[in-house]
Amino acid sequence: MLKDEAFALQPDIVQWRRALHQIPEVGLHLPETRDYLCTVLDGMGLSYRLYQNSSGIELLLKGDNPGPTAALRADMDALPLQEKTGLPYAAAGDRMHACGHDAHMAMLLGAVQLLSRRRSFSGHIKCLFQPGEEGFRGAASMVAEGAMEDPRVDAVFGLHVTNSLPELTPGALGLRAGALMAGSDAFTIQVTGKGGHISDTQLVKNPIPAAAQIALCIQELSLHSQQLPDKGVVALGIIQGGQKNNIVPSCVQLQGSVRTMSQETRSFILQQLEKIVSHCAAQSGCTAGLSLFDSNAIVVNDPELSAYAHRSIQKLFPGEAVELTSEVMASEDISDFFAGRKGVYLHLGCGFSDHREVFPLHSPRFTLNEDILWRGSAILAQSALDWLERSV
Repeated sequence: MLKDEAFALQPDIVQWRRALHQIPEVGLHLPETRDYLCTVLDGMGLSYRLYQNSSGIELLLKGDNPGPTAALRADMDALPLQEKTGLPYAAAGDRMHACGHDAHMAMLLGAVQLLSRRRSFSGHIKCLFQPGEEGFRGAASMVAEGAMEDPRVDAVFGLHVTNSLPELTPGALGLRAGALMAGSDAFTIQVTGKGGHISDTQLVKNPIPAAAQIALCIQELSLHSQQLPDKGVVALGIIQGGQKNNIVPSCVQLQGSVRTMSQETRSFILQQLEKIVSHCAAQSGCTAGLSLFDSNAIVVNDPELSAYAHRSIQKLFPGEAVELTSEVMASEDISDFFAGRKGVYLHLGCGFSDHREVFPLHSPRFTLNEDILWRGSAILAQSALDWLERSV
């Protein structure tokens, strides 16, 4: 019955997703997004809690009988990209839902609708709409404001759309017990020299060559990633310095990211970065420092909860539960919700079965197959219900 009800909700889920797609907002505070979600929840006749330190929303569905608490989570924020999809409902301006969070919210709304019709379960289901996943520590902010308490959450379920995992056809659901998504560390390297006119070669200390040398060494480290203890990625995304062609700047800043699947590899890469920065600074006569920010833990799927989720997928979609083999080096702050709890994160194939060009997540031309949305709502609802039933 739940599968049929979810399929019948597909037009509503698409409508919610398209409306949210047109109001992309970045960061922790998403007033238009929250207002829209609240309007939909009000229309369902449901009460909810609004978070004070962010635009987070918490909805608690209470079963008829006592029991544990499962949480369902969807992220809310967009990216600072100008959309280039050409879709009739494309977002205007310089922000875009290029990571599928509009779909995640719509699918959770669908799950809420399905679950609100059922109260015969034992325990509670807490639905969390989380802002600030894209580098703003939104999960940590909600945890600090009590998201995992009152009642205490025992198990967390999440889902992400993807069109870049080759083993996932459109609508297929993938998972893997154990380490699933990489831990991440954003880093800044500040190289400081002595600015002045480019002709005063004896008086200035140009930080640009030092920054260039650091960039080349980081690239060399990345190219020799096979020497790492296990899978890891390190790369630069930003180099900034200087304002005029005949002025040596005082400093140059580099920013990048480290992605790792183990603490051993993380420690190794960070140690190598420290050595690169120190060596290049010493050679150039400049000073340089490395600092970390926006660190996410590795997303680790609890084996027992993964087995429950696998059975829920098989119940709804026989033969469509896929064991993921790809290394997923993207990171996710749902790991903050998993801390001290059982957690499982699923991936839902959102690509197309034709031969159109694929534009991945975080591309200004990213599009998703809306035909799969009802499946996300169905599996979120079914997974929570099945786990609560087995936990009584």
